[in-house]
Amino acid sequence: MKTIILILSLLQIIIFAEEKGNRTMKDNCVITINSGKVSISADPLNGGLITSFKLGDYEFITQKKDSKEGYGSTVWPSPQSVWNWPPPAVLDRKPYTVENLNDIVKMTSGEGCKTGFQLSKEIVSGKENSIKLKYEMKNISNEVKKTAVWEISRAPKGGMLFYPIGAPEMGVKFFPPVDVKNIDGIIWFDANLNKQENHKLSYGDGKEGWLAYAINNKLFIKKFDDILPEETAPGEGEILYYSSFTCDYIEIEVQGKYAELEPGKSVSLEVEWIGIEIPEGIKVEAGNKELVDFVRSVIK
Repeated sequence: MKTIILILSLLQIIIFAEEKGNRTMKDNCVITINSGKVSISADPLNGGLITSFKLGDYEFITQKKDSKEGYGSTVWPSPQSVWNWPPPAVLDRKPYTVENLNDIVKMTSGEGCKTGFQLSKEIVSGKENSIKLKYEMKNISNEVKKTAVWEISRAPKGGMLFYPIGAPEMGVKFFPPVDVKNIDGIIWFDANLNKQENHKLSYGDGKEGWLAYAINNKLFIKKFDDILPEETAPGEGEILYYSSFTCDYIEIEVQGKYAELEPGKSVSLEVEWIGIEIPEGIKVEAGNKELVDFVRSVIK
């Protein structure tokens, strides 16, 4: 069953400014879309942030109450070297307008004077237990720009991240590398709750167009178009993962193709999120081919 729900905060009032089909949120509102046993929620007033992705009652996404440093799932332009830190507010934190296009919810940012980009996010139910997201970065400046779309999802520690590796070289930026194992062409990152001495971040090239995070006998799978190492933004990677030193969360990240954009042109990234139970008897441990094969069967 596929449904779209606007959930209004208690004692809050929504005022819509109607203009050419656009609806601008003037007060607190959360958009929720269901598909089978999974649901996704987004907050247009808070940078179009994905605030929740659930399988039944189980939450895959880090919540604000658990980590004020980093929570939800956001989108930035890549490479980071262009804007450094913090992320551009108009894309990351400021309100988005909302359109309901049949079964698709589309959120659009304001125009970023600093970056020269405007970002839109489309959310729609996929096949059962999946949600499809499309992010589009538009060049609104008067000059040619280069960028890639970068999805960043925060998830609680305590699970196992894994994906098939393409090119063998791994990259790092800003922080020491994440501790991983490469077993039979699969990268395994045990995101345990053990204390670490610093933030850690690594990136690399994937293969097959997927990554998965196994936690509490459940899988959060991201499916996307595979790209080549030479198609990534400078100093970046197709798949990135970050482990926080100060809070109990990791970041599960995907980047699309690095593109040159003439004024008015756009580049996009499409990612399908899937939530599913791990069958009884399949162990979550590094090197378990049965777990990898199960993911491959799910994303067919």
